Amino acid sequence: MHHHVEITFRINSPRVPLIDLPQPFDTKISRDRFKLVYNGNRELLSILKPCEITEKPVDVTCHHCPGSPKFATVWETMQHVFNEIHAQNINYIGTSKDFFHYKLLLKRVLVKQPLPEPREQTSIPKPTSKELCYKLEMCVLPLFPSSLFRETGKYCRGPTNRQILFIQSLRVREDVKFFEKPMKCLLCQLDMSNFSILDVARHAFSIKHLEKALSRCNMFFVEEFEWWMEKLKTSSNLIPSEPSESAEYYLGGLKTIIGNRYIPVFEKLTEKELNLISNVDEQKVRENEEVLLRRFGGCIYCDLWIPTPTDIFPHFFSEQHFEKVREHHPVKQFDVDDVMSLVKLCQKSDC
Repeated sequence: MHHHVEITFRINSPRVPLIDLPQPFDTKISRDRFKLVYNGNRELLSILKPCEITEKPVDVTCHHCPGSPKFATVWETMQHVFNEIHAQNINYIGTSKDFFHYKLLLKRVLVKQPLPEPREQTSIPKPTSKELCYKLEMCVLPLFPSSLFRETGKYCRGPTNRQILFIQSLRVREDVKFFEKPMKCLLCQLDMSNFSILDVARHAFSIKHLEKALSRCNMFFVEEFEWWMEKLKTSSNLIPSEPSESAEYYLGGLKTIIGNRYIPVFEKLTEKELNLISNVDEQKVRENEEVLLRRFGGCIYCDLWIPTPTDIFPHFFSEQHFEKVREHHPVKQFDVDDVMSLVKLCQKSDC
């Protein structure tokens, strides 16, 4: 009996989060909260591979599992912490600080991950139904959305013009599947099992996907977009692209589609408006690049980023754009006037 008590209450020095029980005076999280956060971390760990961070030597003993197993590396310790049996043996007791420790660690490991090696292509027909087979795993990479940077990340409003220009310029050298397991985007109910890294990134950065992600998590982090940039830049399956010379600005355009029957409806452009559009000075458009991109750098209706300022007016006054808007609600005069206010700012000088 004495032996059992000794095993239960011995701890490593220093204490190892989730391997050792918290101190009696530490604030513990609820059992349900523990399981929720724990399972999220388990999912993420399952897609990671060891790297120099996880190979760091340690001397850790688990005093809660049969045989008091010992671990010589960070990787071995993490594998044990998140093997479910251990969680049962510590009776799902832990603190927010314990999970924060592993969140930071998993984030650092995720950034170091190598891209998947080329493997045999297998042809799996994509399901046509919107409701995907439950056997597909949920993608938990950054922007899908992932909680990875929630405690440490810097907030941002979305992607930048340079990031979108970079993704648009990339080409696939070798069409290799990015995921080893069947995978889905839960937000968009999209089967991504056969996607290449570029397909996944294009979807992650698409306006419609990001709008859904934003409505769920309320914010993005700079690091989520940078994580994908790093993966794309170092992929051997993509043909590299020349970096953009443009100054870097966040792109506006992520907004929820809302119809309003009380707002006046746009019918067509007046002759005066057509004259203003034809009198736009491209040099002034470039001078006003920041305000144009921040306000109209994307179109939710057409699921399109517009990272080049000279493309903004042609897009928002095109019949194709108006048709896409009308699929949701009548075109609002207010929205047309909004773009027109910048057309007036970019007029050729009278000379």
